[in-house]
Amino acid sequence: MNRKKLIAFSLSLAMTVVPVTPAAAAGAEQNTEGLQNAVLDLGFENSLEDSSGKGNNGTLSSGEAEYVDGVVGKGLKMNGSSYVNLGNSTDL
Repeated sequence: MNRKKLIAFSLSLAMTVVPVTPAAAAGAEQNTEGLQNAVLDLGFENSLEDSSGKGNNGTLSSGEAEYVDGVVGKGLKMNGSSYVNLGNSTDL
């Protein structure tokens, strides 16, 4: 994966991180007040669709990936040669 795509993907994921509290991990309702200005929200719920409302959907590059259970929600397990392409949106 080239460095520019890796940096863009890392930054976009960092923009959507919600602090994990014991209540959130236990399945309590999460406070989404801080996410009102989100430009990307990939929940990895068996798709790479952006649920922020901005339409910044991802596509998987060549290679394979699988959706796996994470600490909170789901994660994307990739094989080392694949990446998520988020396109050229000016939001990102």
